[in-house]
Amino acid sequence: MSMQDEDKFYTSQQASEIMKLNELTIWKLASSEIIPAFKIGDRWRIKKSFVDEWQYTASEIAEYLNIGINVVYRLAKKGEIPSIKLRGSWRFKKSDYNSLKEIFASKPKN
Repeated sequence: MSMQDEDKFYTSQQASEIMKLNELTIWKLASSEIIPAFKIGDRWRIKKSFVDEWQYTASEIAEYLNIGINVVYRLAKKGEIPSIKLRGSWRFKKSDYNSLKEIFASKPKN
């Protein structure tokens, strides 16, 4: 693998730190082909673009939008905000972060 190719992937430890998931969870997600990854020897490499895009947690979204975390979970389950569930842990897209703020700023508060 060239140095340029290495820049496109995180180690499992780096991915776990960014996504705030246990490294064992990253390994399980990778081996189950739930996240884009490949193995070199006994070490997983996780696609950087995936990690960078799906890095926000439900609590971070709740804080950013100034809403309760249960509201975030309910909206995610209904598909009203873009999200994925990785082994019981919801993740939200970085690219949707600002658009979510605009949507919630325009909605009347109940």
